[in-house]
Amino acid sequence: MKYLLFFVLLCPALAQLQTGVQYGNVDPAGPCGARGILVSNNLLGKLWQCKAGAYTLLAGGGGGGGTVTSVGFSTNLGTVSGSPVTTTGTLTNTVTGAQVVSLFTGCSGTQYLGADAACHNYSPGSGTVTSIATTLPITGGPITTTGTIACATCVTSAAALTSNLPVFGAGSQDVSVGTRSGNTTEVVTTTGTQTSGHCVNIDANGNHVDSGIGCGSAGGFIYVNGWYITDGTNYYSGPHHAPMTLPSAGSFSWLTTQGSAAETANGNALILTTTHAAGDNIRARGLSIGGNTTLTAQFACTTRVINSNSCAIGFRESATGKLEQLTFEMTTANIARLDVTRWTSATAFSTTPAQDGAGGVLTPEWGAFRITYVTGSPGTITFQYTKDDTTWQTLYSENANAFFTTAPDQWYYAVNANNSTTNADIAMTLYSWKVQ
Repeated sequence: MKYLLFFVLLCPALAQLQTGVQYGNVDPAGPCGARGILVSNNLLGKLWQCKAGAYTLLAGGGGGGGTVTSVGFSTNLGTVSGSPVTTTGTLTNTVTGAQVVSLFTGCSGTQYLGADAACHNYSPGSGTVTSIATTLPITGGPITTTGTIACATCVTSAAALTSNLPVFGAGSQDVSVGTRSGNTTEVVTTTGTQTSGHCVNIDANGNHVDSGIGCGSAGGFIYVNGWYITDGTNYYSGPHHAPMTLPSAGSFSWLTTQGSAAETANGNALILTTTHAAGDNIRARGLSIGGNTTLTAQFACTTRVINSNSCAIGFRESATGKLEQLTFEMTTANIARLDVTRWTSATAFSTTPAQDGAGGVLTPEWGAFRITYVTGSPGTITFQYTKDDTTWQTLYSENANAFFTTAPDQWYYAVNANNSTTNADIAMTLYSWKVQ
């Protein structure tokens, strides 16, 4: 009977102590009521037991009790250095471009290299494109089967553009980079016709426009230049500021014997000189008339007031050597006079078919002279002068074959120093020579 009572009392105590194991992924928290219950944290490998109303860690949650003697490292990409570490040290893996490229050698066709360093087959999406639309400036859409998209107005550049430099159209859709003269990015605009040599004026809108006057060394203003006044483009001379056509030394050649004569350039004018000598000897520089009909010249004749010295412009017939000229000369009374004179040669005077008074009409630098040859059968030649560069007066006119055998084919400017007196040299300054 005593034995049976002991068994009955012991069984409830055993039942309260062995209530089993609870499994989970977190640690237990708070008080516990069942003494001896076990709780397992499968995630962290811990085992807890309820004792005296609280959980007590029985196992897990700490490091092992061993000693690390060596740590090594290996990889299939790169070069490892510092392995193994047996005390202290650094493990390093160095990867080169060639090693990365080598990973792709095993891939082929449409395969791609995955993050796992392995080749994988490309699997495109399963959708179907039914229409591709385009918007300007792209054209060609919508494309529902096959087609081509294009951009006729898109701009392309074969090279990179340079900062702050202008861009110019290079044809088709290409552009090219230009240069700039200064250091700003501002653009100057213009309007109207631009004339080379003219100064720039700025209008009320900020446009750079043609000022209408030339820019010479005086900055676009009229200034004196040797025998002329000029705006840098146009040349004027005489009291009426008549426009001049500058003569060119390279245009002329000797039509008669040169002798002691010489032609030199002085500024933009030509000076023809000869030394004094007894007897007539016309020293003429000229050129072919060609298809022109009119010669207008302005000149000055520099000589002592001595009989027979003269300056002239005239016609010449090359086949016969005959000359007929508008002559500014000193008379036997030592008075300046304008004549028309004929010459069978440069040294043989013939006649004076016309003259404009014994007192002289003008000095050459105060007016201009014009000779005209109108072709025809037989054609005409005319000798004129002007005092105001506007109104022309005809001194003489005749048929082209009245003196010439056929007609003149050359015109010239000339000097004649027919005097043996000391210091009787002569100079002719040719300011303007205009043929039309």
